[in-house]
Amino acid sequence: MQASISLNAHIKPLFSLPLILLSCVLLFSGCASHDDQASPKVFVSSSNVMADVDAAISRAQNNNTLLLIAIGAQWCHDSRGLASTFAQADMAGVLKQYYEVLYIDAGYYKDLRPVSQRFGLANYYATPTVMIIDPKTQQLINANDMAMWGSADSVELDTYIDYFTAYGKGERGSSLLTQNMSEANIALIKDFETKQAERLQYAYGMLVPGMLREDLRGETTEEFTKLWFEVRNYRMQLQNDIKSLYEQAQLSPEKKVKVPNYPAFSWEQ
Repeated sequence: MQASISLNAHIKPLFSLPLILLSCVLLFSGCASHDDQASPKVFVSSSNVMADVDAAISRAQNNNTLLLIAIGAQWCHDSRGLASTFAQADMAGVLKQYYEVLYIDAGYYKDLRPVSQRFGLANYYATPTVMIIDPKTQQLINANDMAMWGSADSVELDTYIDYFTAYGKGERGSSLLTQNMSEANIALIKDFETKQAERLQYAYGMLVPGMLREDLRGETTEEFTKLWFEVRNYRMQLQNDIKSLYEQAQLSPEKKVKVPNYPAFSWEQ
């Protein structure tokens, strides 16, 4: 679905909610701390995302840089925060030196699994999702610590600079490697990832009607807010659990990992 979402979406309609619920929403979802007019509008829809990825890989290879893919949405304050920080002079210099940057618009939670799965990630778990790719091997190299960028608007500029400079210089690198893992555990984890990625994408779709009502008509309901947090909690837990499964399988390759079971969503009951 193509999307053009108000930059104030998911913020101003919330004032119709009870005060306690409003406080929770602002605590966990955040309000736009960056001025909307100053935030670069970099998350724009593309007619051929995979062609964009191919072209970015080629440019990174030709320029001998890493590829940085940022999946985000213009309605998301953390995505706007990421874009604003990337545009600051010191950070922009780091990106220019070490990276080919590609912004991909998630819109109303588009199905971008063809992008993420190309680099070994079952789905995107946050907006923004920031992937650092070695264009020569086309391997994701920041899988173990990429979750921090789901809260990009809360990260200090110095942390941005240190993080992306370290990866750019090759001083930092982490990935969900399968070395020292048994074939049985690899298959078990991959099957778990694939099934949960499908479940997550369906959950994203459940949010879309409420997002449309909120963003296009300014209508917010308590039901939608509860649904939002339900999906949010699941995707955050899922990302942490996948990382934990890889760590367990590497530390004890002879031991079969135990994949978690999640409770049914409200619409599944």
